[in-house]
Amino acid sequence: MPNCFRNTFITPVYSLKKYNRKELIKIQGFIFILFFFNTLNTRAQKIKISLFNEVPLQTVVIGVAGNSYSLLCDSLEIDRPSNDDAYYISLIDNNLTIRNKQKPLGTFHQIQLVPLKSNVFFTVTPVSPKKASRQYDDGITVSVAFKRISLINDISENNYIAGVVEAEAGINATSEFYKAQSILARTYIYGHRSKHISEGFNLCDGVHCQAYKGRATKNPVISKATLSTNGLVAVDSDSSYIIAAFHANCGGFTESSQNAWLSIKNYLVSVKDPFCQNSPAARWEKTISVEDWRNYLKNHNFKNATKIAYIDFNVVNTERNQFYRIKNDSLPYKQIRTDFELKSSFFSISATASNLTFQGRGYGHGVGMCQEGAMQMSKIGYKYDEILTYYFKGINIIKQ
Repeated sequence: MPNCFRNTFITPVYSLKKYNRKELIKIQGFIFILFFFNTLNTRAQKIKISLFNEVPLQTVVIGVAGNSYSLLCDSLEIDRPSNDDAYYISLIDNNLTIRNKQKPLGTFHQIQLVPLKSNVFFTVTPVSPKKASRQYDDGITVSVAFKRISLINDISENNYIAGVVEAEAGINATSEFYKAQSILARTYIYGHRSKHISEGFNLCDGVHCQAYKGRATKNPVISKATLSTNGLVAVDSDSSYIIAAFHANCGGFTESSQNAWLSIKNYLVSVKDPFCQNSPAARWEKTISVEDWRNYLKNHNFKNATKIAYIDFNVVNTERNQFYRIKNDSLPYKQIRTDFELKSSFFSISATASNLTFQGRGYGHGVGMCQEGAMQMSKIGYKYDEILTYYFKGINIIKQ
């Protein structure tokens, strides 16, 4: 019997000898119900997301609409904001000062807006440094960390996922694509829930985790797609959460994780993708001087780089290759991509006596789901599970 059941059932039975058998059975049943609902509550907990995580916030304004929140300062209720109220919060001497439109409310260590009902939202406007306002669902906790104001969005999983999908995938796709993207976002959450736990939150709002710019408001299909896939995640053959990788456009072939990251994942192999090749990000070009290219190769220890004939710089890639080679010298395509700030590592090279042109395909690292390919698949009738299993080989989509 699992340890959790030993602790839950056997210990209480031995400590309650004065009860008869029927009463003990009732007690065990009651404990089981408590255990069951506690498990459900744990799985339904809101996720904590650090907002403006890379910004050294010193002053923010938080606005609310309607009588929908309780303002707690150091765990005590200070205010019930009225319609269109706002709080001006500043960091002074490692504490938070707060005032509303009428008066100062005091100085505290922690400030919270706790929702009094569902489907509520608030607005955050960074004042120092100045940033654009954003709306967020559910609640927020404000504190001090690393000499800056820390903003933690206490948000339900599905509201967060909808916001991520809107930020990562745009607003002009179909429901089946948004379902696929939602499952990848949820899989990432479940696989990385403890990523920032030592800092007091689960995930941040930058690309270091998943891009998150606030509540999804621009296309209602996104929220509906997220809710319709509630609890669904993608796992590999060992029932582990997959690396939920995606990119804008693969240029016709996705990249394997082994080539991109030196990490072998059986479900992240190169896949031929005819669906994305007519999309906006499928082709690109960048031109530099041949002299700059010679110097670049010289700095990377290519022999006699300054004397190599320009025609020998040419290369045609019809599939993704890992290394650019001239005789016995080589350089990873992904390093060239980084050094020249190219859109992808999938490119050919065409040189003249004076100029060298990178003729590229795709946008991004190329691993996992190609977003523009997936969008096209959804438009011609593929379902979300067919999209995911096309790009991630041998995975299963399961309910958590």
